[in-house]
Amino acid sequence: MEAPVLQCNKRRRLHGKQRGDPRPPASAPSAWSILNDVWTSRDRKSLDARIRTFASSRFAGRANTLIQVAGASHAEKRAWLVSAWHNLGNSRLLDPFVREQWWVSLQKNVPGYHGPAPDVATFDGELKEKSLVVFRTGQHRDFRIQLGALLTYNDDYHTNLRIVESIIEQHRGDLNAAALAMRDERAVQDLWLELTTHAAAVHKEHNYLSWSAAMELSPNAEHVGRIHMHVYFALSGKFTGGISFAEVMTHWAFRGRSPSHVSASSRPPGRRTLTQVQSQAHYYCQAPKIGQIFSGGSVRPFEDFMISSKMVLELWKQKKITTELAMAEILKTRDSVPRWLQELSKTHDREAESSNKKLVVSALTSMELCRFKQATVSEMAFLRQFGHLPLRSVPAGEEESPRFEGPQLRRYAFMVYDGKSRTGKTERAAAWWLEKNTLVVNAQNTNTPSLRDYDPSKHLAIVYDEGSWALPSSQRMLFQSGPRGVKLAQSNCNIDVYEVLLYGVPQIITTNNFWKGWSSLDTDHVEAKEWLQANMHFVQWNEPTWESK
Repeated sequence: MEAPVLQCNKRRRLHGKQRGDPRPPASAPSAWSILNDVWTSRDRKSLDARIRTFASSRFAGRANTLIQVAGASHAEKRAWLVSAWHNLGNSRLLDPFVREQWWVSLQKNVPGYHGPAPDVATFDGELKEKSLVVFRTGQHRDFRIQLGALLTYNDDYHTNLRIVESIIEQHRGDLNAAALAMRDERAVQDLWLELTTHAAAVHKEHNYLSWSAAMELSPNAEHVGRIHMHVYFALSGKFTGGISFAEVMTHWAFRGRSPSHVSASSRPPGRRTLTQVQSQAHYYCQAPKIGQIFSGGSVRPFEDFMISSKMVLELWKQKKITTELAMAEILKTRDSVPRWLQELSKTHDREAESSNKKLVVSALTSMELCRFKQATVSEMAFLRQFGHLPLRSVPAGEEESPRFEGPQLRRYAFMVYDGKSRTGKTERAAAWWLEKNTLVVNAQNTNTPSLRDYDPSKHLAIVYDEGSWALPSSQRMLFQSGPRGVKLAQSNCNIDVYEVLLYGVPQIITTNNFWKGWSSLDTDHVEAKEWLQANMHFVQWNEPTWESK
């Protein structure tokens, strides 16, 4: 058969710059020259050497193009090229989709090849680093599994999906709570019992080393109520030549169907041992992942095999396990426990804080408030100072455009809402520039409230809840909203000191008794009241701040 004529399009050429790629080293042969050698050369060692040199340049795109061209040529030489490429371990450079195309082409064109068909199994691209496919180049070029494999069954096997959907709906999408409820469903129990019984029988009949299984909810499935199952099997020492893919598909067919995905364990890189590779796969099945309904196997983690903290953290990073459960699992590993518990504990606190903030935002967004009353004379005098901010005559009402581009005064007066409890003073104060743009600070029984959460890019106003006259009197520079920064939390060593600049920022105090603790017999108190009356707008609220329906 004549060698095909290979034409190199200038826009698709495989050497030189292409879409910003750096030029390959001069010593690296091009894919085209290697491919030409395949059709003309009979020297296998020479071919392997050239492929190795080409692969060292690490151009995955070149490898993909090479395979696409090879896929349209002579079957025997295509198999020769694919075999050489895999023997050199370069399938890590290739896209899983391209690998699948190889398998289809090989199965159709190479006599005696018994590789997997696409409708039987697809190798998981996410685990390609841990599931390097090794082609055996023996007489039949049969794909063989050496250490073990993770099998996935993406099928509910006639389990009642309506029951699962209703359970998830009842628990408002909480997969852990839904998984616990599903354990009581008879159909789910029967399916799990049948799977584990089948796995134990296969393990005993074919002398596998060990197995693990799991049943989980599928959060990203097309149908909300779909479940999927995992089975991992490890090969014992008697399988010196591995086990063929066909045998695996025959042994582990469940209810007449083969697994949907197969991820074969690879030889461990670096210092990892074979036992560590198999233990990690076992733990992947039996770890308390989110949405797990059942798990089990012939071995148990932390009893029959140990797990490193890195294995737990890897699942946690992939959001397959909650932070609380990750902390519990880290404790069981006895591997760098203090370090990782501290890291996870801090993360847990931040996650809880973030979750609470989202809950508050959701509640405030969905809450319907009554319409507030029109602004009083004192309120309008206070609001008109801030001509660089949107002006409203009614809290949370329609806003008018700012009159100025920036603050126009050197100092600003603050406002005080005093009156009975439950009259809506704080809600009214936060509504002038909307809740999302207002920082609300707890000022009860303190003259130094924390403003560390103040963000000038986000907050337009500050509300001090439950403050008294002593607060602005002791922080006069702060409450004047002037053009100079103010240091807070000062001490002898100033270890916790920080500075805020509140130029042109409206500040409102809400309280039930603003003048509590003030005495006319104290000259300092008298002087303080004179300063306060000159620098604040005072509104007394003895009735609701909103309009009655």
